[in-house]
Amino acid sequence: MNWDAIGASAELLAAFGVIVTLLFLAIQIRTNTRVTRASTFDSILAEYRTHIRHSTSELGIVTKGWVDLGALTDEERYTFHVFHINEGLYVENIIQQYQNGNVEYAQLEPWLDAYSGMIRTPGGEQWWQIQSHYFSPNLMKTMNDHVEKTRSEPTILSHEFLFPHPS
Repeated sequence: MNWDAIGASAELLAAFGVIVTLLFLAIQIRTNTRVTRASTFDSILAEYRTHIRHSTSELGIVTKGWVDLGALTDEERYTFHVFHINEGLYVENIIQQYQNGNVEYAQLEPWLDAYSGMIRTPGGEQWWQIQSHYFSPNLMKTMNDHVEKTRSEPTILSHEFLFPHPS
């Protein structure tokens, strides 16, 4: 065997090694992307569950505010405000994660529906018109568009929102 043949064989072997390495890296990146997406969504859900556990005692005030924001005392109005700011921040986070490719639209849409169902109530709509400036333009536009898209859907105050009929 001459040196040219040995060199050609070495180049072929090196090319094969590069291809195998690239395939391995592609598989690793794909696996890492799946793990990152799952971890991101799990983190969002864990944080939200903590928020809900701490907000349970406030739900009577929040529900009262959804019906009539003007019926709330100043202290209750503050509770309502903080609740909606927190909800909006969760939605804003998941919108950002969607835009970064970390969650799918199927994971984002229920959050948009839920928050839209809150801010389409009489009190929620009044609050949103006054207070939405606390959020980023991205969240405001996304929610305003989603509110228009779901305008005819039930709000969180309706039985159909919480217990939809199976299709």
